[in-house]
Amino acid sequence: MRIALLSTLVLLTLAQLSIGKVTYTKDEIQEALREYIKEVQENDEDSPSVVSRAKADSLDNQSLDAESDDEDDAESQKVELPDGEKTPTNTNSNGKEEQKQDSNDKNPPPLSNSRREMMRIRGLEKSLADAPYALAKRTIYSVLKKVNSKSKRIFASGAILWENGRIPYTIDEKTFEKEPEELKVLKTILSESIEQLSTTTCVNWVKRDSETDYVNIINDSGCYSYVGKIGGGQPVSMQANGCMTVHTMLHEMLHAMGTEHEQSRSDRAGMTSMIWNNIDSNNLNNFQMGQTSNAQPYDYKSLMQYELWSFAKDGGKSMSIPDKSLEYLISNKKVALSLYDIGEINSAYGCTKQCTNKCQNGGIVIVDKDNKCGCKCPTGLKGDDCSQLDTSEGCGGFVDVTAGQKTIALDTYTAGIDCTWLVKGGANTRIKATIDKLDLPYNDNFDCYHWLEFRDYLIGDNGKERCGTEGGASFTKMVIGDPSRMMIRFNSAKHKDKAAGKGFSLTVKALQSGCSKFPCKNGGLCTDKDDGTYKCSCINGFSGDQCNDLAATASTKCDFQDDFRGCVFQENKAASAVLFSLASSPMTDVSGNTNGYQYLSLTYGWEMKKTVLETSAKFEAAERCLSFQYYYRTDQFYNDGYDSTLTVTSSGSSTALLKIGDANTPLNKWTAVKVTVPSTPDLKLTIEGVQGTAEMGMDDISLKPGACA
Repeated sequence: MRIALLSTLVLLTLAQLSIGKVTYTKDEIQEALREYIKEVQENDEDSPSVVSRAKADSLDNQSLDAESDDEDDAESQKVELPDGEKTPTNTNSNGKEEQKQDSNDKNPPPLSNSRREMMRIRGLEKSLADAPYALAKRTIYSVLKKVNSKSKRIFASGAILWENGRIPYTIDEKTFEKEPEELKVLKTILSESIEQLSTTTCVNWVKRDSETDYVNIINDSGCYSYVGKIGGGQPVSMQANGCMTVHTMLHEMLHAMGTEHEQSRSDRAGMTSMIWNNIDSNNLNNFQMGQTSNAQPYDYKSLMQYELWSFAKDGGKSMSIPDKSLEYLISNKKVALSLYDIGEINSAYGCTKQCTNKCQNGGIVIVDKDNKCGCKCPTGLKGDDCSQLDTSEGCGGFVDVTAGQKTIALDTYTAGIDCTWLVKGGANTRIKATIDKLDLPYNDNFDCYHWLEFRDYLIGDNGKERCGTEGGASFTKMVIGDPSRMMIRFNSAKHKDKAAGKGFSLTVKALQSGCSKFPCKNGGLCTDKDDGTYKCSCINGFSGDQCNDLAATASTKCDFQDDFRGCVFQENKAASAVLFSLASSPMTDVSGNTNGYQYLSLTYGWEMKKTVLETSAKFEAAERCLSFQYYYRTDQFYNDGYDSTLTVTSSGSSTALLKIGDANTPLNKWTAVKVTVPSTPDLKLTIEGVQGTAEMGMDDISLKPGACA
């Protein structure tokens, strides 16, 4: 009101000035006006709306800044209203810079074809020293064919780590001669990235002195790195004007340290699925499943997780996740190592093996620059062992629901507080939180000013945010990490200039969970029931309480588009000296694969190691037809005891049902084969691959009722 009166006064004063009634100049009056408006805004009881409007400009914009924290919040928010749940309307559709850079994550170039370099790549230098010359020659031939293919990741059997976590590096500044400002940016983001790694892990990137093996950071086309240590001056490309963010710098550094993409984890089934027919064919290998060592749960927030539309065709998605409400964890900006990235690095490099301290409530053991052990806590927790809550005075607390449900409520609150509750249940339980009453402010774009946050995924990742005026929404902890703990937070601090609402009331309880023991097999989806039991929803021909039965009339097929999920044949890792990998790169020199996306592949070697696929399902006795496609990739068979073989056996037969790998086997093309499996009680089928000097693969393994035609 006083601002309006002041405006009238100013107009009057300016009018008087124009006719010579006052002695002040126009500039003096305008300066006095500015000072007076500032004083009014600071002291007038009517001025908060003006201050709010000024401070709220960014949040109230029709399109948020894609790189802002407000954008990240909006992506995780819903407004609960009587007429339904509303999603913020001003999220930015252009995407973040780091998301765009994901599509610059390219294949590193093929390495030199010299014998020494190829043996070094495959880790064969030591083993081939004892091999017959002819055999070594054949193995090198196979290596050369593999490296000259479109496979991005050189280490099919695991990355080589850097000794003692020490990684010398150089910057090839000549490659940045035309972009000197980008070189400055590179040095800044590299310094920040090295600092992050050195304060939470034992991996230290140091400027190269005279080391033979080191990382050479260059300005090349795209952002790329080999996985792990390959020897010599291995390149990490950070293209000027295309890769210059901390996110991308850390992403490529982690590759060089031996880390694969998160979507390539061997335990990704049920967490993410590839949309193979919408992935650019030149980048299929970025999405194939690897044989990875996983010390932490699958983390959507990981720096190594691609965006859901990376390398997609036609503007769609290249991947999907089962719970669409968690997509914000992937789309939120990632400028720091996630809690679980840190845990993976420390596990792989043995950083904390000397540490005796324990971290509570989901904290991760870390080491700092001085090799001192400590804990990295999820936000909302603090203390040397993460046993304390990071919460404003007068709110928050540990809530034990082992004996029954509890209420969490703030009937009144003040703006400017940040509260944390950690809800704990007993063994084999999942925490469920239900909003009973809600009155938290929001704007016309359905952005929350004050909100509740529910971490129903991983405790170390930010949760779903809710505000509005309607209760009823509920959140149940996923069966990942520790499902018997959920963190709930309340934030009225970020937009503390906004008037407080009437508060909220929640009911939290622990549900007995049959699904917490993972009872469903063969890709079955587990659903908890109210009485503490569970229900398995079966796929791919399976039936029974645990999806482990195959009726006589059932058909089942493994096409490996969702990895081994729902496949009747699973890896017997205990009986295998080597494992099949899942490949997806097109092979121009191997014809005839009608599927063309992801398939099993067994690379070459001369130690004749075996890999075993076998069934564990309960078969109803019946005659069946087993069929599959296979390929052999080699110049010829030698029949000298070092040829790769595939053998199919049945528990009901003393002889092999099928054996492949002799002079009559077709080479360098996909070939279909089938064999009748006799009716056998308690049937068990086994496919054994022996790793010789020919690469081989399998796809489309099918079991159908009745004898083969």
